[in-house]
Amino acid sequence: MTVTTFLIGVGIYYAIHSLLAANATKQMLQPLISKRVYRVFFNLISVLLLIPLVWLYFEIDHEAIFVKTITTKILGWLMLVIGILTNLMAIRQYNLAEFSGIAYLSDSIMESTPQLNISGLNKWMRHPLYTTTLLVMLGVVLLQANVAMLGIVIISFVYILIGIQLEERKLIEEFGADYLEYKKEVRMLIPFLF
Repeated sequence: MTVTTFLIGVGIYYAIHSLLAANATKQMLQPLISKRVYRVFFNLISVLLLIPLVWLYFEIDHEAIFVKTITTKILGWLMLVIGILTNLMAIRQYNLAEFSGIAYLSDSIMESTPQLNISGLNKWMRHPLYTTTLLVMLGVVLLQANVAMLGIVIISFVYILIGIQLEERKLIEEFGADYLEYKKEVRMLIPFLF
């Protein structure tokens, strides 16, 4: 398998991920998969589809994009550690049972009114999980220094930018003026910049 084929697989993975996250798909599949279990189904499919991609990543030949130096290794590890730690901080502000879909298996969450979360890292950026994921990926590029990993990061960045637009449409539908005001005040991925 070539790097190009692998990267096409990454793109297909993201396309399926977006398709399954779309409200239209959820409604279409509702006769087969109840609203109560859809989030668990979505997460399970996402993980299962990721497994062959990880396996294929280790099966392809990796062409170096630059010679790793002590500087790139230190910078890579620094980005990786900061990304992981800030990702853990970002995750703490979410209800993990809800995020995973397990909470939707009970009646109480299905009837609760969602709240716009603007605490923690969300005070500084609207999508901290995406920011920290990209930081981790950039760290891995510096540590791996290969074409496939660089391709993953580029495809992921494009996917994240598109995904943010789709996600924010849903958030505007759900929270209306509150989200529009939040969007005006808080940057998307990088505090005070972008």
